[in-house]
Order: sequence, then C-alpha cells, then structure tokens
Amino acid sequence: MAVGVDTDMKCTGISIISHAETSGLGAKAAEQSEYGQNWRAQFIGQGDDVKLAKSGGAIDAITAATITSNAVAGAVAESIRAVEALG
Repeated sequence: MAVGVDTDMKCTGISIISHAETSGLGAKAAEQSEYGQNWRAQFIGQGDDVKLAKSGGAIDAITAATITSNAVAGAVAESIRAVEALG
C-alpha cells in the first residue's frame, strides 16, 4: 500500500498495490470501481488519528470486511506517523 502525506501530515490518498483479500469482500478496498475509489477517498485529509466510524472516527468500514478496513486505517495512521518521525 502507498500513502500520500502532505506537509500538514494529512493523507492525500492511498493506493493498494497488492493484496490477498477475498473477492467481493476485503478486495473491495483495492477495486478500481466507483465503490473502491470512494472508499479509499475517505482517507483524504485524515491525520494519524484516522479510525473507523464504529470506533469514533470518520471512515466507514467495508461491509463484511471490518478487519480489512481496520488494517487499512491502521496502515494509513502508521504511514503518517513514519513521515512525521522523518521530520
């Protein structure tokens, strides 16, 4: 997964380069369909505190793919923290 981060330490977008998710479930995160693009677009503008809506955040989970949704949100947060640490 690649995560774009701007100078304000906010996500500018994500790209899921490779995955081994179940078709029709977690794989939706990487799809080039309108659904997949819209789901990934939720991360734009999010900071290192990004989390799913059910955990008090702003990201809607993919139906029946909560683990994948949490993993992507966590990876975005960790990526932003890594950029912050680089200064």
